[in-house]
Amino acid sequence: MLTSRAGRRDQLKGVMVEADSYLIKPVASEELESTLEKLLER
Repeated sequence: MLTSRAGRRDQLKGVMVEADSYLIKPVASEELESTLEKLLER
């Protein structure tokens, strides 16, 4: 999940809907690349 919502409640909602990852915009390119690599390994 890529979102601009950075609140704790929003992050918990992401977990509740079983998001594989929760990235908050703006996201660093290293963080995005690392997350994508992990998702592709699955």
